[in-house]
Amino acid sequence: MNLGLCDLASSNCELFSVYGDNFIDSVDLKCHYKEAQVTGLPPPSREDSFKADADFFTDDQVICKLTGYTVAPYRVWVRNKETDSSNSQLYLPYHSACHICTINGDVGTCTQVLNKGCFINTVCYEKATKNPSDECQVCDPAKNRDKWTQSQGTLNQNTR
Repeated sequence: MNLGLCDLASSNCELFSVYGDNFIDSVDLKCHYKEAQVTGLPPPSREDSFKADADFFTDDQVICKLTGYTVAPYRVWVRNKETDSSNSQLYLPYHSACHICTINGDVGTCTQVLNKGCFINTVCYEKATKNPSDECQVCDPAKNRDKWTQSQGTLNQNTR
């Protein structure tokens, strides 16, 4: 499964491969998802599970798609009708400006990267990114990695 890791800095991480045995090219081929807990990341908002169509590639590889769903860590497995064709595998998208992540067996671990980005309300922003809700605030990880920082040279209108 592309080692299960996907860096959001270079991909939207909506498509990924899952490997298994005896996949059959049929309308019953589905990717099943269950939100996963990863050490070093906030817990899932809720442990949702869902299924979506899979694209057959070979009898041992399918493409799973997250288009229209939240890109987050999931346990993923593939089924043909009611038969599992792959073991549950961890899919772990992350943003390298905020985290370095690894998968060891079926356990995912992420550690925060210092001074490259801010992780605000579960979203990673690269250094110097402006707050979409307030252009006077920026991501400044040297000052605060989990909150917006007032931009240099900006004054609140009420303080003049």
